[in-house]
Amino acid sequence: MILDQELSQLSRPDQGVFGSLGFVGLGAALGLLAPFIAVLGKIGATATANTPIPTFSGSDVAYIATFAGSCVLAAVCLTIAGVAWFRNRGLAAEIRKRTKHPS
Repeated sequence: MILDQELSQLSRPDQGVFGSLGFVGLGAALGLLAPFIAVLGKIGATATANTPIPTFSGSDVAYIATFAGSCVLAAVCLTIAGVAWFRNRGLAAEIRKRTKHPS
């Protein structure tokens, strides 16, 4: 017999959604890593005899914001999905090993 709270815990559809969003955020963060490092290179750059000081454009700010947002999305969603997985990992096995009552 499965208790109501166990059934609702096992059948939460949002757990898979959080995991998927977390991996999308992780992929976006990895994809934006190279432009983010290039923008960080502009911060410490100084002018030399032949090259001017690099200026920031709107796309540089967008790279920084999108990279930070993707990292936060990945961290939050993968943490929520990980906690849900950790809670449910032994629940199905525990339900299966219960003694069966004759009907």
